[in-house]
Amino acid sequence: MIRIILSMVLTCLSALAAIAQETATIGGIEYHLQNGEATVMKQTATFSGNVVIPEKVSYNNEEYVVTSLSTSAFSDQNAITSIQLPNSIIEIGARCFSSCDALATVDLPDNITSLPDYCFSYCKSLNSITLPNNITSLGDYCFSGCSSLNSITLPNNITSLGDDCFSLCSSLNSITLPNSITSLGRDCFWNCDNLSSITLPNSITSLGDYCFTDCSNLSSITLPNSIKIIPQGCFSYCRSLKSIILPKNITKLRPFCFNNCINLMDVTCEWDKVNGEYASDAFDGIFTEARLHVPVGTKALYQAKEPWKSFKYIIEDVETTEPLGQCATPTISYDNETKTLTFYSSTEGADYHYTISDKDIKENAYSDDGVVRLTTKYDISVLASAEGYTSSDEATATLYFVTTELETTDIATVDGKRGILVSSDETKVTVSGLNNGETVALYDLQGIKLCSGKAVTAGSVDLNTGGRHGVMILRIGNEAIKVNVK
Repeated sequence: MIRIILSMVLTCLSALAAIAQETATIGGIEYHLQNGEATVMKQTATFSGNVVIPEKVSYNNEEYVVTSLSTSAFSDQNAITSIQLPNSIIEIGARCFSSCDALATVDLPDNITSLPDYCFSYCKSLNSITLPNNITSLGDYCFSGCSSLNSITLPNNITSLGDDCFSLCSSLNSITLPNSITSLGRDCFWNCDNLSSITLPNSITSLGDYCFTDCSNLSSITLPNSIKIIPQGCFSYCRSLKSIILPKNITKLRPFCFNNCINLMDVTCEWDKVNGEYASDAFDGIFTEARLHVPVGTKALYQAKEPWKSFKYIIEDVETTEPLGQCATPTISYDNETKTLTFYSSTEGADYHYTISDKDIKENAYSDDGVVRLTTKYDISVLASAEGYTSSDEATATLYFVTTELETTDIATVDGKRGILVSSDETKVTVSGLNNGETVALYDLQGIKLCSGKAVTAGSVDLNTGGRHGVMILRIGNEAIKVNVK
């Protein structure tokens, strides 16, 4: 029995020895030692110039392979100019080299798969770095504040850049993003004020808020079709950005996404259906004479919605690959009882864009005899638009206010007058605002009667012009109105 117990004790001691942990200082560096592996914890001596981390260290006649660097292992060491890491390193802790002001070069081992948060943040002398091919992600603030960093090669396996990854890299003038990248974090390139151009690959599906804010020298950027949302403040204060093309797949523009891009002169939209979510302040503070380029036949759609209707110039010059049908031309009618105009297009979901002008309207006018003759009529024009259609042809009509000498039973009047709406197309003249049963007639200028009709429904009647065009006389009771049939 005693032998069995002794054997068990020896076995346990052997197991404990196998997992024994020790801390040792070797060559001015404190290591954590366990199971034949060593982790660099911190410096115990002051280093300057080039620092070489060994691949193996020996302690108490045991050899340990150096496999990792702990959190903040070399942070705030202002005299180190370069560091060489062995290929045995597979992991680097957060803030490992943060605020090493003099650090200019680093050799990273091939086995590292990611760089953690704040890894090289505020290494103000670091001017270039090549990342190993196995790296797939860069953490938050990874290179933030590296104000001398002007070039970096990103590996083809990298998929994401964290928040503020390259923020405040004021010397970075260009960067190539590989086709493997799918996301850029919030403030990723914030205040990279020397960055002049960047191409986003088709693999990118998301951009973080304020991703390129204050990139004051960014003059061009190509947005891929894979992006659906331009996030809040994404390109705000990009003061050198002169043009942008918004691909068809973009469905949302968040607030201030192009805020204060004061030199943005050309915005191109490829959407023939303006049915996304667009913040009204998406383009606040841009160049006041900016031109909005839209697909042919869609101008009216953009004029009806924010932020597009705020553009001074909307130009239809974008070719679309999908042919669109034309929205049906609307009809115009007038109801004296409700004092309302009604527009109707047979195209489902149509919106209406109209103009009403009164020739009597004057500002600061002059009369030498004090007599002003009034026309008492409104000229009306309207076109219809609908999602997925080009805008309709324009319909026109004239609303006349005539005296109450007509048959006015049950028809309300305005100041002793009522409205008669007259419109025409190639084959007919349409008159509305009538009393049901009221008769109207159409004459040529020689007084020859061309046709007549009686209002039977909705106070409206169609008069067939027989294909005639030009000025004609419309007679309603005692009133005679000139009509121009086009």
